[in-house]
Amino acid sequence: MGLHSMKRWSFTRIIMPLGLLFFLVAFANTPETWILGSTRVQFKGTAVEGYFEGVKGKLQFNEAQLSASSFDLYLEVASISTGNELKDEHARGTKWFNASKYPHIRFTSSSFEKVGKGYIVEGSMQIKGVKRIMRIPFSLQETDKGIQLQSIFSVNRSDFNIEGNAMS
Repeated sequence: MGLHSMKRWSFTRIIMPLGLLFFLVAFANTPETWILGSTRVQFKGTAVEGYFEGVKGKLQFNEAQLSASSFDLYLEVASISTGNELKDEHARGTKWFNASKYPHIRFTSSSFEKVGKGYIVEGSMQIKGVKRIMRIPFSLQETDKGIQLQSIFSVNRSDFNIEGNAMS
């Protein structure tokens, strides 16, 4: 079964700022366009781990014509959950994500390239009002549940004016 005949997309394991893991499931509107459904972004640092609920956005991917591909993803900062309400409040606060002023973390792609058996997406990551260009490697794999996109990467939180060390 080819990539374009799949109806589900799962995007597993993207490690971001503090070590964030994305678990995204999307449903196809067309064979190449996915609107994200039920999702969760997990993060892991040296002192804390948890997740964000509700990653939203749109994924378009065309292996044959990478220039026609795009990712536009965002998550709700206020949905952070560490299992400890005090840590959650600190994470939503001004020294960390400042959720009241910056309610979303967003990634918008600008280009894709094929590298070995995988791909690299380049785009703008915006956290706490700061935008940085990032190159994020990922691979695609067919599974019995559909297509799985897998990526692991990290982000230096100080690049995004995230202070403290309690979540690093």
